[in-house]
Amino acid sequence: MTEEEVLAHFREAGEAEVGVPLIPLLSIEAPIYAEDALPEALAAIPAEKPGSRALNPG
Repeated sequence: MTEEEVLAHFREAGEAEVGVPLIPLLSIEAPIYAEDALPEALAAIPAEKPGSRALNPG
């Protein structure tokens, strides 16, 4: 299987067979909420721009 085929399979199925055992060190599940269904505790936290904002202050 070519690299592009592996990546295409991963995008479609959420998993890819790469020929070697893969053992995750961490598994995180993050819920996705509709804008009108956001829990009150999360709605109270201000949104921040993602990324490496503190690495280059200038």
